[in-house]
Amino acid sequence: LRQAALRLRADAAATQGDLAALGLDLTRAGALADLPSWLLSPGADRVHWLNGLLAQLWPHYDAAISEIAMVKVNDLLGGISPPGVRSLRLERFTLGGIPMALGGVALERFATSDTEQLPTLVTDFRWAGDPDIVLNVKTRA
Repeated sequence: LRQAALRLRADAAATQGDLAALGLDLTRAGALADLPSWLLSPGADRVHWLNGLLAQLWPHYDAAISEIAMVKVNDLLGGISPPGVRSLRLERFTLGGIPMALGGVALERFATSDTEQLPTLVTDFRWAGDPDIVLNVKTRA
């Protein structure tokens, strides 16, 4: 993982140099960190087809993840009893209608020993969603 991080930093530095040669300085605004990995790293592939699939499946993922999260969080909240609070319960939880997206995907080989290499899929997940979360708090009267 360290090699991949170093490679990404080197690719980012090369990209900064290329942009500077064009007269663009995006580092002051912090915009370079927000660029997708396929732009910063030549080894990363764009995955429009996978993002399209994620967009189509998102309502199903949202429903499944929301149901699991509500059960798990409500189990945790059931064991919490702060002073003055009778109960805590998650009434509504959804991740919203905006699906997550992959900025890029790359296949890397990481050395696990001197003779063995482990293929690893390196992804760049991005999500700027519109979650809907309602927590019901009942106090002692």
